[in-house]
Amino acid sequence: MFSEIAAESPCLLALGARKHAMLATAASESVCRCLARDDWTCHICGVRLPEFMEVDHVNGHDASNLENLRTICQFCHNLRHPVWSALRGRLRLIWAPGLEQAKIHRLAWLVFMASGFNGDEHACAMAEQASLRIAGCIDRRESAAVQVLGGSHVEAFFEALFAAKSMLDDDRFARLARTLDAHLRFWPVAADRVTRDGSRPSASVSCWREGGFADVSEELLTRFWTAEVTSESADDLFRSAHPDNL
Repeated sequence: MFSEIAAESPCLLALGARKHAMLATAASESVCRCLARDDWTCHICGVRLPEFMEVDHVNGHDASNLENLRTICQFCHNLRHPVWSALRGRLRLIWAPGLEQAKIHRLAWLVFMASGFNGDEHACAMAEQASLRIAGCIDRRESAAVQVLGGSHVEAFFEALFAAKSMLDDDRFARLARTLDAHLRFWPVAADRVTRDGSRPSASVSCWREGGFADVSEELLTRFWTAEVTSESADDLFRSAHPDNL
């Protein structure tokens, strides 16, 4: 992951949501066909969130070519443009050797969804407990990253990564990247609704609408619990949100 990030063009890494929205609007027909083709399912982590997915440009940003478009969730999309996301407080760096980033994102979505559940008392308590356990686990993993790296400032981490890319020869940087790939992952700040202030549009689930960012967290939660998942199936969902999965 980190070698790929360092190899990407600065324009792609720093491309923001506003620019992305403008590209999507200019090719709205292709975007709609992409979302329908992929059944609103993220091509990276597999989460399905109808009406709340984004579009990923696989190679370059030619939005008119349908074959170049893939449906993607906001958490996975953040890592396609990590410098922009880091500057807007969307990412936390965690120590998570052996865990796939896609699995972390699936669990983060579940924790995010649990924060908006309003079902029966038993399920609500289970949702809160699961979310708090996961939050504690993420805090510990972030602390472990701090101990190893000397800090948890994601923007500074990327600056150091690009500096290493320019200073080291290819073999030494490849070894460094493999080490980072084996141990470090990112946690979406938007999933911290239970314990942190996730109200800022940059750190919540948001989209670019006319006039600026719009926080769509509550819309997404309402849609998820009324149209996608019923209260009867909530128990199984919350049981899967367990620290053992991290």
